Amino acid sequence: VCHVCEQDIDKQFKDDLVIKENEEIVVADTEIERLEKEVNDIGRHNMKVKKFEKFYIAEDYHQDYKEKNPNNAYIWNVSVPRINKFKSKFSEILKQ
Repeated sequence: VCHVCEQDIDKQFKDDLVIKENEEIVVADTEIERLEKEVNDIGRHNMKVKKFEKFYIAEDYHQDYKEKNPNNAYIWNVSVPRINKFKSKFSEILKQ
């Protein structure tokens, strides 16, 4: 399963869950339903499940962005708090 972000028409980011195997659709839909019932303070939910078609490698400047830009304000003020909040809320489903 691959997780992809793309920009929505209203300039907000939306998440897409990209799957390779048809059997993953049921698992993905079930998990999305479960998470939506548990979490209601994240805001509007735009996640879609899509079948994998083609994968594009991001440009070099996107690779290891945090490590290459250690003083970036967006990373420390938005990305790091967001990932820490996610980790604390969903620790039971994250790989160790």
